Amino acid sequence: MIAQDLMPLALPQLGFVEALAASPESRASFSMSVSITGPLDVAALLTSLHGLVLKHDALRIAMRRTGARSWGQWVRDTPPLTEVTQCQAVHAASDIKFSKYVVGVATRDSATPWNLEEDYPYRFRLIRRSETDHVLLLTFAKQAVDGAVYLILPRELWSSYHALLAGEAASSEPGNGFAEAVRRRADQDVPELAEFWRSRLTRARPSRFPAPTAWVKPDGRLAPRTFTFSLAREEVQVLRDAASRLRRSELQLIQAVLAEAVFEQVPDDTLAITLPVDTRRSRERDVLGQFGVNLPLVLNRPANCDEMITQVRQEWLQVLQNRHITSHTVRHLAPLSAGWLSGYEANNLRLNYLQHLPLTPAGPQGDGTLCIAYDQYPPRTLWDSAAVHLRVGSSADQIDFTLSCDGHTVSDDVAESLANSLHLLIRRRGGLLVQGADTTVGSADKVRSEHAR
Repeated sequence: MIAQDLMPLALPQLGFVEALAASPESRASFSMSVSITGPLDVAALLTSLHGLVLKHDALRIAMRRTGARSWGQWVRDTPPLTEVTQCQAVHAASDIKFSKYVVGVATRDSATPWNLEEDYPYRFRLIRRSETDHVLLLTFAKQAVDGAVYLILPRELWSSYHALLAGEAASSEPGNGFAEAVRRRADQDVPELAEFWRSRLTRARPSRFPAPTAWVKPDGRLAPRTFTFSLAREEVQVLRDAASRLRRSELQLIQAVLAEAVFEQVPDDTLAITLPVDTRRSRERDVLGQFGVNLPLVLNRPANCDEMITQVRQEWLQVLQNRHITSHTVRHLAPLSAGWLSGYEANNLRLNYLQHLPLTPAGPQGDGTLCIAYDQYPPRTLWDSAAVHLRVGSSADQIDFTLSCDGHTVSDDVAESLANSLHLLIRRRGGLLVQGADTTVGSADKVRSEHAR
């Protein structure tokens, strides 16, 4: 690699690099586990994984510091097939012991820091329990890819796998889609974007959540308070029907509910919800890379829930229309933009929404011989980049909610009240609860609380 080969980091990459420099102990990984039951052709799977690394240059990205506050990146050559995936056989006496082992491995892979000057931004591991029982663990550096990896990679992996079984030849042409996207954005400067975001950021403020009354050691490691609940099958359809009647998306309904729940807990008349927004252009929709820019959705306290939902829709559409910000935009707005546009430190309220692929017994492109299930072995680590962080995973027949509240800055009483209110409002706004009923949150027993490890 020579100096002229270096590319600048994209704006979303800079956000992660700076956040990790400030908190080196933070986790910065996407993790996916794939349980595979049936007669797996291991050679075809390993060839398919190698093909993904060849096709997607984001999986070959390397980066290093080039100055006090500057970084550069370049694209490595594709490693040999034998070096892409680590294979191992495990003999476990019970399902519980096997699950414990796999989760432990996934946790270590996810929590291990990334040194992208030396290492590739992925860790692939195939664990064999028997000839018909395998688990594929896939871990990715967030400096290199965004949440679209959960949609793009499974689709392409199984498409390639079944093409190989059908006798088609694997591609040998390396891709450069992400590098091209980074270069296209390096010189882009749209002044109108700066004007739009200036109007929003002048109103954006962190939410003032009531802090713990008991003294907490500032440098002590305090696990976040975590609450989980889910909607399944008929409940999911009722909620989506309710959103459709309102001419709103499922995400917009969740945004409105989160804002309502937070307004109940804080004295502020304005709040900002930070979300990762995909900035891919149409020709980049199947390109792996870090395109997720963190942008604030700035909302005013509404008079009622209908006004809240209408405001969310209008503001969210405006955010999407003005999402293609670059480093030039951030510099135009400095210091107003500090920590708000693609950053983490300015806001303390965050929402992540991820749509999962529909799962079929044979996978997206299956032929009925394999049974594939995703995320049965999640790592025991979460990266909480805000005082209050709601994660939503949405699939065809289930929506999972995970709310994390930082114990240093949000009291336990407020965290529990926020979780119960969120659960109640999701059910009420989604048409699952009659207005005026269950005002004491009788359904809160379905919200599971724990201190995340």
